[in-house]
Amino acid sequence: MNLHIKKNKPSNFGAPKQVLYSYPKQNISEQWRLLGNQQIQLTRYFEQYQRGIEYQPADMPNIKQDGKLWQSKYQLISPALLAQLQQLQTINTGCAESIIYQSQPTDVKQILLHWNPHYQLPIKLTIRQGKQLIVWEMTELITDPQQLQLNHDKHDHYQLTDYSDIGDSEADPFLAKMINQGFIEHPHGGFYNADGQHM
Repeated sequence: MNLHIKKNKPSNFGAPKQVLYSYPKQNISEQWRLLGNQQIQLTRYFEQYQRGIEYQPADMPNIKQDGKLWQSKYQLISPALLAQLQQLQTINTGCAESIIYQSQPTDVKQILLHWNPHYQLPIKLTIRQGKQLIVWEMTELITDPQQLQLNHDKHDHYQLTDYSDIGDSEADPFLAKMINQGFIEHPHGGFYNADGQHM
């Protein structure tokens, strides 16, 4: 699975206030925003239709709204998971440093992680459990502030529907199609906690 991660410029507090994930094969983007009350809002964009669904914190009952949640959105890998992994080596190519971590050989779930410490992002994450193999690999890292702003701003003209209003909008052909295809539901975290499990 290829995942384009577009991370906005950090705020004065050292952490971004919004993070945009682009899933090119599915033609979907997800924008996670940290609100003033420290809760998180999700907007799922359907690029082909130039439409979006907004999920307020109350619309995401299976996502625990706490500080760890936001950290998982802009770092992807929790510090607790990093602390459990064994550091194998540090690679310095001159312009970028990466650290290779792996889980303990006795762990049921085997994790191999190539980590960029500067951006606190995985370059490649491989999880193997039995016959199941999951590989996430960074294909692009955008750091130019203008390009980052363009990536976020391109959704400004999309027509948005609040998740709580979908029941009243079933006559909308787009929403009906998304419901039938299973795209409109309570979202889950999609990332991994200290146990390497979906959050």
